[in-house]
Amino acid sequence: MKPLRIVTVALFLVVFGVFGFHTFAKRATTDLTMPEITSSKDSVTITAKQYGDESVLLDGLTAQDEKDGDLTDQIFVANTSHFVSVDEKGNGTIQITYAVFDKDGHCATYTRDAVYAGYHAPRFALSEPLIYTENDTITISDRVSAKDVIDGDVTSRIRLTSSSLSATNPGTYYVNAQVTNSKGASSTIVLPVIVRPKDFAGKTVPLTSPLVYVTKGADFSPWAYVKTDSGITSRNTELDRGDLDTSTPGTYHLTFTTETRDADNRTVQADTILTVVVE
Repeated sequence: MKPLRIVTVALFLVVFGVFGFHTFAKRATTDLTMPEITSSKDSVTITAKQYGDESVLLDGLTAQDEKDGDLTDQIFVANTSHFVSVDEKGNGTIQITYAVFDKDGHCATYTRDAVYAGYHAPRFALSEPLIYTENDTITISDRVSAKDVIDGDVTSRIRLTSSSLSATNPGTYYVNAQVTNSKGASSTIVLPVIVRPKDFAGKTVPLTSPLVYVTKGADFSPWAYVKTDSGITSRNTELDRGDLDTSTPGTYHLTFTTETRDADNRTVQADTILTVVVE
């Protein structure tokens, strides 16, 4: 039995030695270090001209790994937050999380602020006034669009709501339009909708744009948005400025009323509404 025991012990020691050597060799060649991302800036500022340029978001970042060396060109944006704040000057701050992997699959992350300088929320536009004839099919969505300085065209995200709009009853109605961009910034606007009688033959005051944005405190002339070759002037058209106050942000509706004669020589009045958003 002794020779058998000796052989058994010897085999055990050989196997144990081989296993130990293999484990040691594996640990010696396995990368246990982690890559690291560093930044020369606490935050990065994106100007209006740089919106949409992702390379700007990576400015000031470097990545190193003890085994793989420089990994800076492999840093990528892993996640961006909604706006955490927007100050009075329109500087919107988000948080960006960056990531990088080494060749062994180890991941490092880094988070810092990004400031969009001069940012403003999405803006709406109207291709033409929302004026319809009684019993028409009212499809407001084909005339309303929205753009965002970060996401570009966000028209598909517009949501329209109205509690009283009727195509069978002539009159002036209002619909709410709301849109949100990828950073969580929302814009809401109230848009006027005019439904005219079916036999109405009056003309519409032609506007260069039925929806305009005005900077708070800026000079503003509604007549500048009436097409110059239309023959519409303050002599033959009335303007109701409503409660327009360019020193106070908000949405205002100004009404142009012109008096004309229809095919039966009857005097008719036609309203056209200019929507003004003061920012």
